[in-house]
Amino acid sequence: MTQQTSDRVMEGKNYRQNMMEKLSIEAGEADTCKPEGEKDLYVQKLEKHIESFKGYLDDMTEKSQGLEADLRKQFDADKQTLDDRIYDLKSRLDDIRKTSEDAWKDVGKGTTNALKELAEGFKSAASKFK
Repeated sequence: MTQQTSDRVMEGKNYRQNMMEKLSIEAGEADTCKPEGEKDLYVQKLEKHIESFKGYLDDMTEKSQGLEADLRKQFDADKQTLDDRIYDLKSRLDDIRKTSEDAWKDVGKGTTNALKELAEGFKSAASKFK
């Protein structure tokens, strides 16, 4: 193995480890993001998570340019799934905004599950960076 290849492998491992740590923290916060308390506070929390995940996806997409072809193909499929889940979460957030103060918590229950699934999807995609 050349020094350049060894450096690239080490960089990929470090990136993956760093990203997995960030995603573990985000996933833990997602677990506590439940439709409780005030509607506006819940909406703000969801907005924060969506923006964080969009940022992670942008970063991972940029970093994926250096992946080998087969891993890049796997990541691209994961990216599409993550894009779809982010879109779904944004739609659910819009539904919560439109829902009455009395009913938003019922809508929020499914949203919390979607947020957890998104976090797990990110962990899976980050594992491609080896």
